[in-house]
Amino acid sequence: MPEAAPSTEGPSDARITGTAAGMKLSLDLNCGAMLGEGTSGAVYAVDSSCDGRQYALKVKKKGSAGAAALAECQLHAALPQCEAIVQYCFAWTTPSHVYVLMERMATELWQAVLQPPTSSAALSERLQWSKDVLSAVACLHSIKVAHRDVNPWNLFVSFGHTGRRCKLGDLGLAARLPKSGRFAGRHEPGAPSLDESAIDSLYSAPELGADAEAGGYSLPADVFSTGVVLVAIWHSAVVFDASEDDVTDTTEAVRRSGELPWIVPCRIARLVRRLTSHYPEQRPSAGEAAAVLMAMASAHDAIAAVAEEVDAPAGASSVRPPHPRPWKLPWPSCWRRRRGTGTARRPVQLSVKV
Repeated sequence: MPEAAPSTEGPSDARITGTAAGMKLSLDLNCGAMLGEGTSGAVYAVDSSCDGRQYALKVKKKGSAGAAALAECQLHAALPQCEAIVQYCFAWTTPSHVYVLMERMATELWQAVLQPPTSSAALSERLQWSKDVLSAVACLHSIKVAHRDVNPWNLFVSFGHTGRRCKLGDLGLAARLPKSGRFAGRHEPGAPSLDESAIDSLYSAPELGADAEAGGYSLPADVFSTGVVLVAIWHSAVVFDASEDDVTDTTEAVRRSGELPWIVPCRIARLVRRLTSHYPEQRPSAGEAAAVLMAMASAHDAIAAVAEEVDAPAGASSVRPPHPRPWKLPWPSCWRRRRGTGTARRPVQLSVKV
């Protein structure tokens, strides 16, 4: 980790130079607006005069928060290449601060999902986001790393050659699985401790509650969180006049009872029900779920009507699936649920936005 000496600790222009282990570091960073702030530090928009690229710069004070930031950097740097994970560039330290330079994203996924899709292309974009989220989680799980904080504020949207893509970021609570294959509780040795916001979030798996201390939890906890994120991604597409409170209502129902209040069954809904099962052993792995989504070539595949898995009445030989018929985008009116009148509890924002 280079020990550098920027001319300022704040959000202003700085020339960063230094050497470490034979590596020479020379970079002009023009610091701009603050993108987000948390209890341990802030994130700034920065432009590089050397390569012309735009970055996000996370600044944390040294101490316990700084040590956690360094551990996060080491884990982030060790990840395999994945287009669905925010790119880590490098980090450096000063006597008082830790600096982490990362790929800059356009916006949080939460802001993007509140914009109802109005065309076939917008629906295809939602399907791509769903694939991106599951691909990112599957990448982490492939090397036995649990993110433990998957939610729409730690997922970000960027503009690429093929349209807007979704990427997973903020690995502040990420940790490698213990040798036992399960985290014993919220205070696993060698891993960042889970705080109350991570445990009580609408996107956290049920086993992170009281059961976290009793039976522990493992990678399926991330799968549950990913399933609830998919609920948020598709909600404004299947619900008429969706709002922030509508999305919160639905995610709260999924976490509380496992209920998915979508009226007409479709392929994406069937997958989400499996991901958000309250029984961890019944959830598919992130890799299996990603494969299911990759097989959906278009948004029409994702919303294609399917037969519900219901118990047939005694004597019935089969359950007839819904009759398929064409409709105009974005969705047929029968798929929409009217907006509720109750007051929803706001989602819990878990950590620093990157």
